[in-house]
This record gives sequence, structure tokens and C-alpha cells, in this order.
Amino acid sequence: MKKIELFGRRLTIGFEKKEKIKKEIKDLEYSAKELVNEKVVYLILILVITVVSANTYLFNDYLKLGDVARKDIIAPTDIVYNDRAAKESIISEILENSQKEYISVGNVEEETAHRIESFFEQIKKGKTLYLDLDLAYQKTKDEFDAKVSPILFTYLFEKSNDELDSLRDKYLKDIKTLYEYGVRKDGDLLRLNNVFEIVEDLDSYEEIFIKAFIRPNYILDSEKTEELLNKKIEQVKNVTIHIKAGSIILKKGEIVPENKIVILKNAGLYGRTSKVIKFMGTLIYLFILSIIFKNTCTKFMFDEIRKKKYYSAIMLSLVVGIISFRIIDPNWKYILPIETVFILLGILINVKASLIIGGFLILYAIPLNGFSIEYLVIEIFSLIVSLYLITKIKNRTNIINAGIYIGMTKVFVVLTMAVATNM
Repeated sequence: MKKIELFGRRLTIGFEKKEKIKKEIKDLEYSAKELVNEKVVYLILILVITVVSANTYLFNDYLKLGDVARKDIIAPTDIVYNDRAAKESIISEILENSQKEYISVGNVEEETAHRIESFFEQIKKGKTLYLDLDLAYQKTKDEFDAKVSPILFTYLFEKSNDELDSLRDKYLKDIKTLYEYGVRKDGDLLRLNNVFEIVEDLDSYEEIFIKAFIRPNYILDSEKTEELLNKKIEQVKNVTIHIKAGSIILKKGEIVPENKIVILKNAGLYGRTSKVIKFMGTLIYLFILSIIFKNTCTKFMFDEIRKKKYYSAIMLSLVVGIISFRIIDPNWKYILPIETVFILLGILINVKASLIIGGFLILYAIPLNGFSIEYLVIEIFSLIVSLYLITKIKNRTNIINAGIYIGMTKVFVVLTMAVATNM
């Protein structure tokens, strides 16, 4: 009560009732916010507990290289990863088997033949002029820029002129054959080992002679070869390994091999550290997502959650949806008619509720599907189509048609992504 004195008289004005009403309104508003927050927390707890309970691998015995699997090891979720070892193997194969680029050297065959003929003539001349073998060898070696070994020179020096002519003709014929096949030089390496296989009746003396006199008619073009190799390597795509949830990774009694370690690590089944990191990553994702979910619901769905009948529909939809993802075989996840939840929420409440609750249901289900991007894209398309069709529903026939259209959309998106990822 407020008292006012006017002209010697006191007036009393009552504000007590109005202030009391304001206080009651504030208390009601505060109670409503507390109630909505409490209801949203219940929804979050149901979603988080359902998702976390799927990560039972955390409590399994951890494996390491050389361990024996005590039971069948099954992929808990879809496993998708890039196999680096497989990609490196492909690149190594390209480097090993890729065709090299060579530059052709002109007139080398004629020049080599001329030098060989001159060499044999020099030997004949040396036999006449120099009786001493060592002197004849030194003169011949100085005359020709060739690594003629003493053993080869002694072998030829002791031959008669007719025998020298016969050997000369054979050597020239064989070298011509080698040039037709191609004598290639890679840097400082002259490739002759595989070339010698095509020469008939090749003895050790002729092999020494060919190595001393032959010159390459093809020289490696390093720049062009490297350019072509780089282009081929750039075209090598990542080798994506996709293991379906429920697939057996290791059978009972099987020893953990090295080639399965990458799969086990990506599944969070190799080593205690790997499992803890995977589990903590899931918890962090759920924590951030739950904060966003709580703020979104309290800001944009305050009235819907406060009303008991709407809240019951929301809770039932989320519980049925997330548990369905939890217990269904992951191989059938795309067939699961989760869009029914979107449509029912749109009909029973409004499109806004369908968008928010449906969208967060998809996001909470991502860990149950191995954080699959394919799943996320497909379900987002289904949600968008569902939101559009909700506005067109007027009767039961429209609901049936909506289900058909959504099913067709999912099939189309799944096939499109299957084709795109296999290109």
C-alpha cells in the first residue's frame, strides 16, 4: 500500500494486487522454462544412452599383432577408410612397369660397324708389325676408345686372318641384331642383359667384345619420362575400403595378421588406446550435438515441448527412431522407413517440428552408422522430400503416395551415390 498526503488528508493507493500478479506470472514463466529444459534433457538422455550403448567394443578385450582371436571379431559399424598401402603398391607397380621414353640416336649402328672393322684390321696389322703381344695390345688400345681387355685381345691376336674375318662377320651380324632390338641407356646404365638373350651361340669372348664396342641407339629422356610418370601417379585414386557392419573381420582362433591391423584400427578394435580415442570422439560429438539440440528446442520449439500431447509425440518418435537404428541390421539401414517419423510429426504437430526433430534424429544416428557420409546425404535428401510432401498431404491416399515418392527418392540417391563412388 502506498500513502499520499494531499490538502491535509491522506490517500492510500493499492498496488499490492498488481505486483502480486506480476510475480505470479514470472514464476509461471520460470516454471515453464524449467519444465521445458527438463523435458529436453530427458530426450537427450534417451538419445545419448542409446547411441553410447552401441559402442560395446570399448569393453571387449583389445587385440594386437600376433594375438589369437578368442571369438569372431565383427565390424560394429560400417568401416570406410583409404588403404594407403594399396595405393602405394599401385604407384610402385606403375614405377616398375611404366614404359620409359627414349631419344633415338642416329647413325650409331654405322659408326659402331666401322669401328669394329677398323679394330680387326688393326689386329691383323699388329700381327705383322709387332711381334710382341704386349706392344701390339698397347698400340691397339691407344688407337681405339674401347675397353678392350687383355684376355680378349690375346684371344683375337692368336687367331689366323681367316678366323678373324669369320669372327668379325659374326660380331657385326650379332650387333646389328642387337640394334634392331634396341640398345637402351638409362643414365649411366647400359641395358644389355636381356639383349644378350636374342644372340645365338654367344660365348664369353663375344660378350666381352660387344660390351666394349657397342653404343646405345636409344638414350633415356629423363624429363619426359618423369613427366609421364607424374601424370600417371596423379591419376591414381585413393583405394577406398568399405566393410559393412556385421562383417566378420577375424574368425575365432585366427591370429591377428599385419594386413588386418588397419581394419581393426579403423573399427576401434585394435589396441586399448584406439578404442578409447574412438569412444571419446563419439562422446565429444554427442556432447556438442546435445548442446545444439537443447538450445534449438528451447528457442524454436518451446510451445510444442511444453504441451503434453505434442511432447509425447516427439518423445515417441525419437525413441522409436533411435532404437530402430540401434537394433536393426546395418545392412538394412537404408530400407528402414525412418521418414514415417518425419511425416507423422509434420501431420500431428507442424512442419517445423518435423524439420528439427527429424534432422537431429538423423544426426544422432550417425555414430550408429559409422559416421557414414553416404548415410547422412541420403537421409537429408529423404528429409527434404518429406518436408515438401507434408505440405501436400490432405488425406490417407496422399500419405501412401508420400511413402512411395520417398522410397523412390532413396533408391535414386543410393544408386547415384553407388555409381559416383565407383567411378
